[in-house]
Amino acid sequence: MHHLLEVLFPYIVLFYVFDCFLYIKSGQAVLSSHFGTGYRFKEPGFRFLGFSPTARLFISSNPTVYASPKGIYLLTSADQQKSDIYRLDAYDFFAFDANPAIETEGSLLSLDKRSTIDLHSPVLAKQTLDYLNAFCNLPEGERGREIEKWVRSKYDVAEIKKTWQASSQYFSVLDTMGALLFMASFILLPSILYIPLPIHLPMFLIWMLVMFAAVLLISGIYLTRSRNPAKGGLRRILSLILSPATAAHPVHHFTKHLFYSYDILAISAAFSQPSEFRKQLRQELKILHFSIHQNANPDFTECLRLRRTCLNGFLEIAGVSPDDVLAPPSQRDPNAHSYCPLCETEFLKGVDGCPDCGILLETFNIASHSIS
Repeated sequence: MHHLLEVLFPYIVLFYVFDCFLYIKSGQAVLSSHFGTGYRFKEPGFRFLGFSPTARLFISSNPTVYASPKGIYLLTSADQQKSDIYRLDAYDFFAFDANPAIETEGSLLSLDKRSTIDLHSPVLAKQTLDYLNAFCNLPEGERGREIEKWVRSKYDVAEIKKTWQASSQYFSVLDTMGALLFMASFILLPSILYIPLPIHLPMFLIWMLVMFAAVLLISGIYLTRSRNPAKGGLRRILSLILSPATAAHPVHHFTKHLFYSYDILAISAAFSQPSEFRKQLRQELKILHFSIHQNANPDFTECLRLRRTCLNGFLEIAGVSPDDVLAPPSQRDPNAHSYCPLCETEFLKGVDGCPDCGILLETFNIASHSIS
């Protein structure tokens, strides 16, 4: 037994490290924390997250479906994720009066079998399908009110905190059990194998097995009492059984899809420090500001205005005033003549527009702006 564990231990470590890697898809956003505080945004791509046994992850998607009383705007351009401005030509429009065929297949949402987007969650895709079908069946004069309710529900910080409070007691217990398993697996066990510590190995393994069974039991109770299907149900229990190393940091496997249907900035408003949240909120409000002013379609503009109105409700949480959002940046280069009001890149005299954002530059001596 002793020799077998010496051989297997490096593989246990590899399984644990491998389980800490997460692929964040394009269009998704992630909040990550090692100890349940100090959440930070993570960009799409392969990320090393969740190493701590108390790690938490919240995954959500950037808005890809907008609805207006007239129809549905579906993001179809992959380049849109690389752009700073919400461009109308990146969306396909489907009029409600044309009764578009709305279907789902897994996490995919398709309209009229010609435009398909990935919502990264089968549950979210089904919910979006139900909402859009409900809007189709309403008279145009009644759609606006129902659409606004749907959009505002994605920014309900009070509901996010309520859901978290209902789950936090289970997560606290899982944190404790996971931390004990982590110490047993990666501190005490190698010490027994390689030093060795005077601890009876069979009894120690029985104790670890009891701890592992307790993690499975608590996880099962939590999932049984939970009504949020995004938490994964039986699949979460199976992942713990098939990869026991995962049980040493179980909480982030439950939290990462806990708020899948909320806007990532609403989740950040509930959990991030104001300084971290302020940067992300200010940038998004600037994007919406310039998107609205450069868009010539009044219907699509109203969709963006509604999102901006919802985000403006977080200004107080971030400690930002409306005037601060578009305030000129501090001049870093004394030779700079102008700057891009969106990305804040500085330019020498003679340049009129930002080549990346497509926005006219502002000179450093111009008065501060505010959101209209």
